Amino acid sequence: TAATALVASAAGVSHAMARLDHRALLLALDAVHQLAAAVWIGGLVHLLVAVLPGRSGDAAAIRRFSTLAMISVIALVIGGVGLTLGYVDGPRALIGTAYGVMVLTKVVLLAGLLALGATNFFVVRRLDASAATEFVRLRRFVEVETGLALTVFFAAASLTSLPPAVDVVTDRAAPS
Repeated sequence: TAATALVASAAGVSHAMARLDHRALLLALDAVHQLAAAVWIGGLVHLLVAVLPGRSGDAAAIRRFSTLAMISVIALVIGGVGLTLGYVDGPRALIGTAYGVMVLTKVVLLAGLLALGATNFFVVRRLDASAATEFVRLRRFVEVETGLALTVFFAAASLTSLPPAVDVVTDRAAPS
């Protein structure tokens, strides 16, 4: 319940609350986006602390988390695409405003995270309780994935200080 209250309050102070059009939809997308990020990235941190402390781990728990992470990433991307459509009114705003550039930064970082996540997915599917080297490799990948994810959080935090690109109709940078 505390996590739900945190997500609801965070969405309640987001750009969505200041919108006149589509406020409820944007609030819902924001909440889904934040909850999915919290489950995925928070889960990575817990995975590092609880399941991968040494050279072995619980392969079944890691597989369950892998499935949960995949569902979270799908929800995260759906929420992110919806928010981008709501706050960025086209390609010129994407490259011509600070908000758009930060969205693109998040997309590039997400692509790196997805590549690491895919690597982890295949490592997890090959996990055997006796394969200590696979657990070490997985731990290293998860550590890097967690670091990149925290960087995405910082980029997301910077978006809150910028007006949405849809609201910046003058003084946009030209593509050239």
